Amino acid sequence: MRAPLFWQNKNSFYETLLSPFSLIYRFITLQREHFTTPTKVSIPVICIGNITLGGTGKTPLVIMLAQALKEQAFKPHILSRGYRGKLKGPLLVDVARHTAKEVGDEPLLLAQVAPTWIAKDKVQGARAAIKAGAEVLLLDDGLQNPNLHKDCSIIVVNGDYGLGNERVFPAGPLRESIKSAFKKSKIIVVMGQDKYDLKNKWKGICSTFQGELQADTDDIQVLKNKPLYAFAGIGYPEKFFNMLYNKGLHIVGQKAFPDHHTFTTKDLDELRLQADQFKAQLVTTAKDLVRLPFKAQKEIKTIRVHAEINQKNTLLNFILKVIDNAKKN
Repeated sequence: MRAPLFWQNKNSFYETLLSPFSLIYRFITLQREHFTTPTKVSIPVICIGNITLGGTGKTPLVIMLAQALKEQAFKPHILSRGYRGKLKGPLLVDVARHTAKEVGDEPLLLAQVAPTWIAKDKVQGARAAIKAGAEVLLLDDGLQNPNLHKDCSIIVVNGDYGLGNERVFPAGPLRESIKSAFKKSKIIVVMGQDKYDLKNKWKGICSTFQGELQADTDDIQVLKNKPLYAFAGIGYPEKFFNMLYNKGLHIVGQKAFPDHHTFTTKDLDELRLQADQFKAQLVTTAKDLVRLPFKAQKEIKTIRVHAEINQKNTLLNFILKVIDNAKKN
């Protein structure tokens, strides 16, 4: 979904109008948490989630942590809900066999780095991963899911957007109250420019780190000096478009789609028509590419991104300590 503009403004008419529904939404989630006893499994569980609806840069951070843990000789597995995928799991994602319609787009990206499971039932998914040899479980999303015990939760925040009007859905973009999210989290990663000075604002509440999404150098170099028509169906497409402009690429047009958009033949025909007017190359995100038909994937260029974290070693040492403590308990 596209975030309504009023989510960015405090004390708007629509915020006031929708506030009673926010109370109902919050009451339901609190009741769910209150009457659920989290199941603790035999390996450490690190949750990487967000407090807001929409894109934050969570997936690249999961990939970075999986790679870092592998470098430390761990066997990390990733557990995802498989959002918008029709299969329930538990299922080990096979990038050569599964499609985004079956398992969701994010698991297809994650599975290129580490064994990735989709499961609507998080506990069943965790047990399947353990049986398959997982030593550490990275829970992609799931901050608001109370069923599986987490040894550490990391909140990822989009630094360009912040927390909007800081109200709970539907009056605002929050999945839960700020107080509730911080109470169960140990680490906050502000991804992108910290426009709202969040690091200082939250200093002393949680360990806070600054991150950036960096474009793959080779992907950028291939597209230098070429007219490009960009499109994206991610939580915050403007972030992708801004990155292209900041890299000095020649963008002749752009089109945003809803998050996790399923591209139709009509969509692709219209995109090709727009690009042909400028004799431009179509370009999109890696996350969007896996949702395109196989034939279209060959003709459309992509720019991969990776997460870079300031004080990365400090963050990793923090997580390694959590893992060590979890093994002892």
